[in-house]
Parts: sequence; structure tokens; C-alpha cells
Amino acid sequence: MKRGKLSETVKNRSIQKLIDQKPGKLRSSASFSGRTKDFVRRSVFHAANALAAAGGTAEELELQLLLPEKTEERELKEMIREAAAAADLLHAGLQADAEVTDAVVCPCAVTFCCGSGSDRMSMDEQRKTYAGMDIVLTRWIGMETTAILAKEKYTELRKFFSEDFIRNAGELDRTLSAAGDAAAAAEAGVPYMQALAEGGIFETLWKMGEETGCGMDVDLRMIPIRQETVEICEVFDINPYESLSGGALLLLAANGQQIVEELAQIGIPAKVIGRTCEGKERILRNQEQIRYLDKYRQDEIYKVI
Repeated sequence: MKRGKLSETVKNRSIQKLIDQKPGKLRSSASFSGRTKDFVRRSVFHAANALAAAGGTAEELELQLLLPEKTEERELKEMIREAAAAADLLHAGLQADAEVTDAVVCPCAVTFCCGSGSDRMSMDEQRKTYAGMDIVLTRWIGMETTAILAKEKYTELRKFFSEDFIRNAGELDRTLSAAGDAAAAAEAGVPYMQALAEGGIFETLWKMGEETGCGMDVDLRMIPIRQETVEICEVFDINPYESLSGGALLLLAANGQQIVEELAQIGIPAKVIGRTCEGKERILRNQEQIRYLDKYRQDEIYKVI
């Protein structure tokens, strides 16, 4: 299998169908390796974002670190500090453990998030409800990818951009936590949401289609993207639509423009990017050009990091 997140098809076929799904508190998880700075923080926030998008509030976080033998204790302390700072921002408890093992060549963080809230409807209820809704995206795609590349590939980027440009790009992950945005969207009456993560907006759209059983018609020109993301991704030949996009949320709403306006009032940028429909077609439009959404392959950032 390829590096990175499993496709929804493999996950459902080889994991979900083989375990007993019991009702109770909402749970989520996320993992990141230590090939990028702040990887522990990313693991915590991605797990919490997934839980928030499912309708939950993070209460307890459990962090498991797998460390290669070359790891120094000062590095371990810094990882725990990262996790503790993220947990504080989420107002959640934190438990952590670590194991040194020759099974990994770089540090790996796996975060489990547990919280309270009401889970989504059953699959049949979703199919009946979500067709004909507006698709709304909060913030911008590729913010996380942009920040990682700005921090990890400074020397290469300095050949093309000013120090101020790269520094500003590196700060685009300041809104990596989407828990507050998810709570605001739920308060506005949004019935369904997904947190963007590995695979970016295309993977999240695919997952939405699989979960709801809906088709979709999306206008690529309406998907918000920062100029920093466009330019930095061009340098490394990365598709920002298929790369790490933590901090953004995909929402479904009966009146998407109303949701956009309500979120704007509290400082959350959002945009209607398309609409769900009956059937299975997953259409991506770019002016007169029409293409169809493909299954997730591998996050584009692995081309570079």
C-alpha cells in the first residue's frame, strides 16, 4: 500500500466491516509522522477536527508516540509540549505514552480523540435528506500544505519569493483547529460537515459522496484558495486540490448562501462551491470543461515531504 491515509474503499473493506461498531461516545483518530515540523500538533488537531465535524466536542485526547532509537529525550519533551498546547486550546484532557522501537525510522504520532455529542444520521436517512443541498467550503484549501512547505523548504522557496512572503505562508496553519468553526456551523443549523485532511478537497468531496449517497456538481473556480498556496504549489508541481488542507470544513446546507453570511458575521470566511444531486455523478466544472471526481490515490505533499 502507498504511504499516507488509506482510501475510503480500503478503510471500509478492511477495517470498518471487521470491527463491531458500538454506540456510545464519539471517537476519532489521526496520525502523522515526524518528517514535518509540528507533526504532533497536526495529529491532535486533525483528530479533534474529525470529531467536531461529526458533531462532537473533544473531551479526552490520547497520544501514542512511536520513536526510533536515535530520538533524544529533549525531542520527546518538545513533542509532548506540542500536544499539551494543542489540548489546552481545545480545552480537552490529554494522556500520552511513548515507545522506542526499530519498527519506525522517524517519530510517529497517533492521536485518539473522544468526546460527547450527537452522531450523524444513518446512511439511509442521509440519502433521503442531503440531495439538492448547497455545498459550502470554509476558509481555503491547501493552507496546511502551504505552511508545511514554507517551513520545510525555505531554502528552495527563497530562490523565488521574499522572506516576508515565505514567513506569511508559514503562518497559514494558525487556524489548523476547525473545532470552533464546526461549532459555529452547527449553531447555524448545518446538518452535515466533513473536516478536510489528507487528500484535500477532492478526497473530502469523495468521502461526502460515499457517506451521503449523493452525486454532486462542483465549480472549481468557486473553491477558495490563497495566492500563496497557488504559487508555492506551482514551485513543487503539487495539486493543491489533492493536498493536506487541515483547518477547512466542507458543509452541506439547504440555504448555503445564508450559512455563508452567518459565518461571515463571526469572522469565518466561506463560499458556496456547488450542489448535491440525486444519482452517482460527481461532476467538477471549470468553465466549459467538465471532468469527474476520481478516487483518492495519495496526498500530493508526499511528492516533496
